[in-house]
Amino acid sequence: MKTGTKLYWKTFLRSGVIYGLVLAIWEYLDEGEVNFLKLGFMTVFFGALMSWTAVTAHKRATKGNE
Repeated sequence: MKTGTKLYWKTFLRSGVIYGLVLAIWEYLDEGEVNFLKLGFMTVFFGALMSWTAVTAHKRATKGNE
């Protein structure tokens, strides 16, 4: 796997899983139950958005230093 792809996956998994856990705890404490379909969609969407923005910003920053 390419280094860039690994960076996307690492960021996706870290941010998505952490967000999903925090959101699940929050929803359970607020409503008493967890909607896993909504939670899964939001976790994947947030992880994808964060990995895209973080890696794009990192690539722009390193490209300017070269």
